[in-house]
Amino acid sequence: MLTPVLREHYPAMLRRAGRLLKDNGDAADVVQDVVERLLNAPHLLAPVEHLGGYLLTMVANQCMDLLRRGRRVSLVATVDPSLEDPGESAQDRAEQQELYQWLAKAVDSLSPELRQVFTAHALEGRTFSSISKETGIPMGTLMARKKRAMDQIRDTLKARGLL
Repeated sequence: MLTPVLREHYPAMLRRAGRLLKDNGDAADVVQDVVERLLNAPHLLAPVEHLGGYLLTMVANQCMDLLRRGRRVSLVATVDPSLEDPGESAQDRAEQQELYQWLAKAVDSLSPELRQVFTAHALEGRTFSSISKETGIPMGTLMARKKRAMDQIRDTLKARGLL
C-alpha cells in the first residue's frame, strides 16, 4: 500500500526538492532519503491526515538539513525546467508567493531578540551553543525565544488562513 502512495506523490516531492536545492542530483537524493525513511518506518504515516503536504514538508525539511550541513548553493540559480510543475496553476504560484510574503512579514514583526535567535538558528543553521557563545545569552533562553518566535509566526500565518 505504501509504494503506490509514494509513487503518486513522487513527482511533486522531486519538484519541491529541485526548487529548494536547484540541483537535480541532490533533489533526487533527498527524495530517495525520504522514501527510504518511510519504507523503513511506515508507522510514521499512520497519524497523517494530509499525506501530500506531509511528504512535501518532509522533503523541504530534508533539503534544509542538507543546506545547513554546508552544501553551498546559489539561491538565485536557475531551476532546471524539467523540475517545473506543468500542472501548477498561476493561482497556485500566487498562493505560494503570498505565503512567502506573509512569512517574511511575520519574521519582520518579531521583536529584535526573537528575530535574532530565529534567524540565526532556523535560517542560518547555527547551533544554540555558537549563538550563546557569541551573544552571552544562556542556551535555555535562546531555545525559549526560538519557540516563542515560532509560535508567533505560526499564529500570524494561521490568522491569515495560510496554515
